[in-house]
Amino acid sequence: MVNRYLLSPDMGLHEVVAMIMLPLGLFGIFSGFFLYLNPKHRTILPAIHGLNNLIILVLALTQIITGIMAYLRYVLRL
Repeated sequence: MVNRYLLSPDMGLHEVVAMIMLPLGLFGIFSGFFLYLNPKHRTILPAIHGLNNLIILVLALTQIITGIMAYLRYVLRL
């Protein structure tokens, strides 16, 4: 939508963070389903899953901040 309506502005960090979040999100979904469907006493995979989701949370907050900045810059022209 940004490309179509705003003539391809440079999104910078917002775009980079989105590309990083995609594989991390997929790993979080699949590892979560695996842990849910195969309940056993594990130590490594739940720790990696939790750390992965913490990283996703930080990146999502970054997306919110950079998205607001892009909205103010490109839509409201501030």
